[in-house]
Amino acid sequence: MRNALDFWGWSPSREAFSFLEDVLEQREGRRFHSAAVVTPACDVEETPTHFLISLDMPGISKENIQVEVKDDQLFVTGEKKSESSGSRQWTERSYGKYHRAFTLGQAVQKDSIEAVYRDGVLRIALAKAEEIKPRPIAVQSDDKSGLFAKLFQKENKEEAKSLN
Repeated sequence: MRNALDFWGWSPSREAFSFLEDVLEQREGRRFHSAAVVTPACDVEETPTHFLISLDMPGISKENIQVEVKDDQLFVTGEKKSESSGSRQWTERSYGKYHRAFTLGQAVQKDSIEAVYRDGVLRIALAKAEEIKPRPIAVQSDDKSGLFAKLFQKENKEEAKSLN
């Protein structure tokens, strides 16, 4: 029986796969084997109250994902274990450790972070700190109270002094 990878009578050897792997690594800038540390692709969105991060982590069980806050950093780590029976000829799927870090700064309430994992996507919601959330400012029709009243009184007194 012919190998499923036989193309026009050519059966690639392990050396040929190794060569192709090296070419793809140089072109793509990544490795296709289990020793790789994978940086999951992510999207970051902003709502009025939260920052939302979505990370692609397909094939990882929820138990193998850790989300941790340390100082001003959010760390997401995980591990995808190979399902190989040892007879694999070629692989482009990434196995190994997943790692991503985000700097949070003062804009996030570090005690209000939630994470949900579904269908290979990890979603993290980071509540914004109260001081950076948008808030409406009332527009007043007169300047008889508040800061502007004080400023205008001061300006009026200085004007009166200069007229005398």
